[in-house]
Amino acid sequence: MKDKEEFSWIEIACPCCGSIGNYEVLFHDKNRRELIPIETNCVKCKNCTMVYLTPIPEPDSFNKYYKEIYLKFMREGEEVEKETSKSIIYKALEWFLGFQLRIFLLIKGSWIKKEFVKKEKLKFLDIGCSNAMKIKWLADLKYCIHGIDVNPSGIEEAIKNIPDGDFRIGLLHEGNFEDSFFDIVHMDNVFEHIHDPANLLSEINRILRKDGKLILIIPSLSTIQRLWGKYYTVQWIPFHVALYTRKTIRLLLESNNFRIRKIYNQSIAWWAILSYRQWSYRNSNKYIDCKKTSTTLIAEIFLNPFFFLLEILGNADYLVVIADKKTPEYQ
Repeated sequence: MKDKEEFSWIEIACPCCGSIGNYEVLFHDKNRRELIPIETNCVKCKNCTMVYLTPIPEPDSFNKYYKEIYLKFMREGEEVEKETSKSIIYKALEWFLGFQLRIFLLIKGSWIKKEFVKKEKLKFLDIGCSNAMKIKWLADLKYCIHGIDVNPSGIEEAIKNIPDGDFRIGLLHEGNFEDSFFDIVHMDNVFEHIHDPANLLSEINRILRKDGKLILIIPSLSTIQRLWGKYYTVQWIPFHVALYTRKTIRLLLESNNFRIRKIYNQSIAWWAILSYRQWSYRNSNKYIDCKKTSTTLIAEIFLNPFFFLLEILGNADYLVVIADKKTPEYQ
């Protein structure tokens, strides 16, 4: 791993309002999950209250780590599958957890069913698509699937998973997509990695149809879990550059020619377990293991009703943001 001096570092403007240097430092911390020897400041903009990291490694000098992280997650998934394939207890707990979540969905309703209509030939773009497994079900609905990602390994797997899809390597502006081409542009756990979201939103606005839809799924600070402070699992230095609240994501989108139509809340009990792990390892150099075990599944099952109640009350570990392009009457 490189140390801090070997990266090119940049001070960034506030991702939400663009102000420069007008912030207070909330804390100085390190990368805790992968033990990459990187430290930086988590700051809060005095102008708009946006929380973000600065300075950050210059993206071109740091992109290789996204490939390494992707490969690590793939290995962890394979290890969990091997370790639990013969465990009756693990399979039973996993089944019960899935059953529990389905009950919660029946009670509150699924935002996915509300926002993804069953209509063939809708042009769908997933930015940061990785291996495309999260969107494979949309191909089964006959959506025209497109994806783009900076990680060649992820794109290679995406092509295998959705052979009829159009997958490209690079950043969005390098994809050379046509104007007003897509019905839906989707980003799942990607937007928080972007240090200059205004430029990205401008490109999305260009390629999205007039009546198109932007869907952002982003980790949030509109949650009780922010009380974990620097141990909150979404404080992922230096990957999560920007952490949004309902206020700051609304301000950002509306100042970049989008209109928010709906924001859904999602509460994640698993994140409390990961945050506890980060807190418990706070004085060590121990690697944060993100794999689930029978013990953590039991903890998640017990915590889920509490987090389901929090979600109903407005707690949002995730914000699911549905937005469309501003028409002239909204300009």
